[in-house]
Amino acid sequence: MLRTAILSLAVSLGLVASSASAAVIGTFSNDYGPTGIQVSEADEGTVFDSFDFSSLAGQQVDSLSVSVTFADAGPSSITIPGFLSIPLELWTLGLSSGTGSIFTDTASVLVDAATGFATLTRTINAATDAASGESLFADALSSLSLGFGFEDTGLFFNDFTLSSASLSVEGTAAAVVPLPAPVWLLLTALGGLGLAARRQTNRFQTASSLS
Repeated sequence: MLRTAILSLAVSLGLVASSASAAVIGTFSNDYGPTGIQVSEADEGTVFDSFDFSSLAGQQVDSLSVSVTFADAGPSSITIPGFLSIPLELWTLGLSSGTGSIFTDTASVLVDAATGFATLTRTINAATDAASGESLFADALSSLSLGFGFEDTGLFFNDFTLSSASLSVEGTAAAVVPLPAPVWLLLTALGGLGLAARRQTNRFQTASSLS
């Protein structure tokens, strides 16, 4: 009875609660060595590599972010007077929930850094599924895996260097709100009063049985 009353008091004061907060609950990396590997047009349109995040089964996943680090991907183009600009090299990052075709969009163009390697990140979630009319995020959650690949719409046979790829999984974690110190003192005092009352009751019962 007393324990229940104490807990009810804490809950009524909003002192024992949990709150939801977005956090990275898992990261997975594929490293392709100190010099990277070459991705060519022979690889385009198919899944180049994938991530298995089945170790996070049962957890709430809110979004998936794939990042690729690369160099020598362009884009490059040539402009002929009187004609439109013609792309010579234009690589895009695509994602896939299986081993088949990949889904790309114009926001996923690989753009080289001025020097060294550049990084491109693409994030998918329930909102991107709704906007695209695809079920990429939902399917990835169902299979607990996400693949990625590349496509080049340039005119020539091109390639680029892929240094690494990573997957960041963001989910919702429950966080317990700690009790302030004065409240702990109050609950401790109430517990002490309850223990004293219990001892007094036991003494009364013992005295009654002796009489």
